[in-house]
This record gives sequence, C-alpha cells and structure tokens, in this order.
Amino acid sequence: MDSKTIFLNACTYIANQLEGFKIFEKGQRLKKVSSDKDIFFEITFQTDFNNHSSHIMINPSMAVYSKI
Repeated sequence: MDSKTIFLNACTYIANQLEGFKIFEKGQRLKKVSSDKDIFFEITFQTDFNNHSSHIMINPSMAVYSKI
C-alpha cells in the first residue's frame, strides 16, 4: 500500500474516533459546530514529505473560531 493511502486511512480512522465532527477532504479536515452555532472547531491533518509505506507522520493542526 502506498503512503498516501495509508495516510488517508489513518486520517479516517482518527476522524471516526472523534464524535460529532464532520469529515471533509477525505478525512484530512474535520469540523464541528457548537450547539449554539457560535463556536467552530477545526482539526486539519497534514502529511510529512518524509513519509513512506513503513513510516507515516501525521501533523495535526487545531483551531477554534467564534462568530462573535
């Protein structure tokens, strides 16, 4: 299996563990909206250029946004 497929499978696996997040961009971006629709949570997974089939590095970025 190539490194891109492994990376996307890993992103999807992680996304499925996080309740309430919607999956975008094949699992590379996750979004969740608070119940009052004011706060947005976003998690983005980026790959590393050194990845290969026996070693995958995933770099998560997390952000919180508010409409206010």
